[in-house]
Amino acid sequence: VIDVKEDPLFGHSCTIKSGELTITYQSLKDMRLTVGSEIKQGEAISLASANIYNKELGNHVHIVVEKNGIPIDPESIYGKSLAELK
Repeated sequence: VIDVKEDPLFGHSCTIKSGELTITYQSLKDMRLTVGSEIKQGEAISLASANIYNKELGNHVHIVVEKNGIPIDPESIYGKSLAELK
């Protein structure tokens, strides 16, 4: 975990880096991580919440994925192991 913060628009967020991937999860509550935490794939990190930016969506999680600093479609990594993403 390289960043944990509260954003006025997106709510609580955390950023996790693994190799070439950086994944930011936004609109969270009950954060279970701190900067420097190490987690394993599939481990719960938080609960979904609502935020001001997408208030009409209610509880949801906003995910931003970057590979080597370039944004990529989060759906392109779902269900894949870290080895498959390299």
